[in-house]
Amino acid sequence: MIYDRISPTTPDLGFSIKSMMGSPSTLLNASKATNFIFKIVGKKIQSNELEKIEGRSKLRECLKFIESTGARIEYVKMENSNFEKNLRMIDTIFPQMIAEAIRTFYEGKGNSLFEIINSLENEKILESKFNFSKDDYLYKIKHFLASIALGMTPVKKWDGFNKAHGGYIIVKEDGELVCYHLYNSDEFQEYLFENTKLETPSTKRHGFGYLYEDNEEQFIKLNLQIRFIR
Repeated sequence: MIYDRISPTTPDLGFSIKSMMGSPSTLLNASKATNFIFKIVGKKIQSNELEKIEGRSKLRECLKFIESTGARIEYVKMENSNFEKNLRMIDTIFPQMIAEAIRTFYEGKGNSLFEIINSLENEKILESKFNFSKDDYLYKIKHFLASIALGMTPVKKWDGFNKAHGGYIIVKEDGELVCYHLYNSDEFQEYLFENTKLETPSTKRHGFGYLYEDNEEQFIKLNLQIRFIR
């Protein structure tokens, strides 16, 4: 219930809540629905060569190996068509834009969204592929983060409206509450952008990170998970 000092109203509003007590929470949980599918183009890869790669940075080394052979990965589609449609609500090419961010992350060029966007800008991908400036991309990324925070989910159809009509409540490490009302939307989006990062979830649980073939073409899935930075 919100007590408005100016008007005599006390509306009941819904808020999303995230706690920073303990481990940093996720903004977007990984699942098979958050898999992005990439095709191997340029050269066929021997899957047994990738299977030899082990360690915590296995995915990064796999992508480096693919590139070293003269091949490359190109985004094809998302595994979950509903999540793809939700992202297209932000922009028709937004799934491909996020796919480039994911590729950049797994290639080891940064995990914070700030680092990733700078890398895409330096590689001229924003301009050459999307005809977007850095500011265009920032605007869409921030809109995406806020949409996830306020109700968009991968598996349910999104109508473009916020489910949490009040805003966002954050429980800090010391128990203090920070509340972002929707009329603070610019500050809220900036907070999300500066305090989130991409990370690698379990490859086995979510079925990604391995080479597979379909109709004599090779593919690899990369997963999107977004977590708050402590």
